[in-house]
Amino acid sequence: MNLRKIGVVLLAILLAAMAMVPMVSAAEAQADDALKVSNDGVIDASLKGIVTQPDPYTYVFTGKTDDKTASVNHLIENLNKKTMNAAVKSGTPISGSNTATMPLFGSSIWQRTQVSGTKDGGWISPYTKTINGNLVSNWQGSSPYYADKITLSSLISASGVGVSISMPGGSMGYQDIGGNRLSYSDYWTTAYAVSHSYSNFLAQSWATVPSVAESDSGTFRFSYSDYTVNTYVSV
Repeated sequence: MNLRKIGVVLLAILLAAMAMVPMVSAAEAQADDALKVSNDGVIDASLKGIVTQPDPYTYVFTGKTDDKTASVNHLIENLNKKTMNAAVKSGTPISGSNTATMPLFGSSIWQRTQVSGTKDGGWISPYTKTINGNLVSNWQGSSPYYADKITLSSLISASGVGVSISMPGGSMGYQDIGGNRLSYSDYWTTAYAVSHSYSNFLAQSWATVPSVAESDSGTFRFSYSDYTVNTYVSV
């Protein structure tokens, strides 16, 4: 057999092998990705197919579950474990949490803002507060099962003499809007709960211990009506 015939035979074998490999569409690939567990362990096997992760700091509940509240609480537990496993900053621990509930359609919207971190410094170094936070908002009802649209908004502010606030580890969706304020807002459709987190935001001053406050809102749209629940934490 000459080289030309060998080449023809090899090409035929290659084409036959390619025909046997199943083609995966972009939609199928995206759907498959939504069923995977996350590398950070927050979306574990029990949340697979229920929660999607559009970015490293956001988790959106789009899949059906027997118990919405239990699934959201399980995600919060996993997020808390992730925070505990992160590097611990030096200083005195600080924390604050606030929850709010709005009765609606025989059920309720539930929201929680949680802030934790450390305070440090003084004398020969600036006073600092390093904070991590999580906002989760959840429509707990089943009729309708999904909100048409969920919008999360968050405002973090620092106050005190000579105080500044920065995002040394990255913005995580927040924007510096001036006046020692950081702002975040985003929305998702056909979902019933959303969680968004940030880490290592830094407030500091050479004159005084900074005060840091976070004011959050979750707005749920059903048909053409919006319903908003608010939470506030100061540390």
